[in-house]
Amino acid sequence: LCVLGCLRTSAQATADGYYKQAYDLYAAEKYEESLKAVNQVIDVNPRYASAYILRGNISFVREQDSAALADYDKGLALDPRDPNAWARRGMLKWYTKDRKGAFSDLSMAIKRGSKEADVFLYRGWMYSDDHNERLAIKDYAVVKRLAPTNKHAWHNTGVSYERLGKKRAALAQYNKEIKLAPKDAAGWTARGHIYSELKMFDKAIRDHQKAAELDPKSDSAWNGLAWAYHLKGDDDNNLKYVAKALEIDPKNANALDTRANGLAAKGKFDEALADWAEAIKINAENPDFYKNRAAAYRSMKKFDLARADEAAYRRFSKAKR
Repeated sequence: LCVLGCLRTSAQATADGYYKQAYDLYAAEKYEESLKAVNQVIDVNPRYASAYILRGNISFVREQDSAALADYDKGLALDPRDPNAWARRGMLKWYTKDRKGAFSDLSMAIKRGSKEADVFLYRGWMYSDDHNERLAIKDYAVVKRLAPTNKHAWHNTGVSYERLGKKRAALAQYNKEIKLAPKDAAGWTARGHIYSELKMFDKAIRDHQKAAELDPKSDSAWNGLAWAYHLKGDDDNNLKYVAKALEIDPKNANALDTRANGLAAKGKFDEALADWAEAIKINAENPDFYKNRAAAYRSMKKFDLARADEAAYRRFSKAKR
């Protein structure tokens, strides 16, 4: 009687040994060696669920998405209780733009007890993409408890508060983000934008200058700086700095809008209208482009065109809610 049981125990011990070796090699980013070891696990025990998940992880980092998905499916079929397995497959589906599948898998990982910060972070992103900012903020709050130094959680919470119109709450999030990552331009750019919204233009200018200093190739930083100058009424500096943004990315629709506003303020309406036409061609659903162009049309006394743009502004603003 012992023979079969002992053989089974011995095989499991062998599989466990190979799995530990494979996992350690994976953690050391020795993926080829890890793959050989994890295949030995499966040769010894084809029902070793964690081995398929680990092999899926190896395929994932090697950008072999179909192979990764097949292994995650096998692992979950063998053990659907493992939150890590649901999380890994959910992440893969997120990266391969299967949003519905990603949301379902990440939610299942959470239901199964996942305490992985990225699971809540990615689901929060999806809530925010669907304009469900309050649920996004709840998920980001979990990320901040699990990983208090995760700058993305603070940044994304700020974005969600902005979308809810809670500018001061957003400012607090960006302040924390900057403390955590003072050399990351994104935080300075985001806070600069909020300062512009709060009409604190000098602070906005300083933050965008800092962002551009940290990342001179960031078209967003240069555009933010230009926009802050425009709001302050200094369109010479607006046009100076938006030129840098458009040099980096000539198709940056927001920068085209910034330049259009500066040109219109100087009475150069033909050039401004050309920029707005291009911006709307790139992103036809941004309501601000229509609102800004409508104001220019009114200055030009082209009231029918202004009313048409104001109607478009209302339509696309409603769609964003």
